[in-house]
Amino acid sequence: MADCGERGLRMLLIAVLIVSFIPYGALFLWLRKLHGDDPAYRKLCGKVETVDQYIEEQDEKVRPYLNEVRQIIRNAIPGAQEKISWSMPTYWKGQNLIHFAASKKHLGLYPGGEATTVFAEKLAGFDVSKGTIRLPYTKPLPKDLIAEIAVWCYGQYAK
Repeated sequence: MADCGERGLRMLLIAVLIVSFIPYGALFLWLRKLHGDDPAYRKLCGKVETVDQYIEEQDEKVRPYLNEVRQIIRNAIPGAQEKISWSMPTYWKGQNLIHFAASKKHLGLYPGGEATTVFAEKLAGFDVSKGTIRLPYTKPLPKDLIAEIAVWCYGQYAK
């Protein structure tokens, strides 16, 4: 659980005590009003609404990787809409095309199971499972490969 500090813990205890008396939606709005736009609160209790917010809430060391992958995908598929889906940055054109997300030791790229099969040879040396490519923060990003996968996803899935 994230460290909310004393104020956050106090608010969490109050919330637990009154949850049976106040509808969940009203409780959430009350807590959000109390905390304002505090990123720690939003990460624990709220929903990230933009890719900028998502990146801002990640560890300072991984933000450059996230921004770089974001720019690679935006440049590769400018016709795709950027949004948050499944709580991660997503590129969408009629349906979800490709996602990425921060993890503790790697950046996850999620182009879907078919893409990891099609690009299996080029992904040799990376940690890959069906639909998931794990790019460790300790290695340079394969920029051209990320762009190629994004373009392929756009061609396959865009509506």
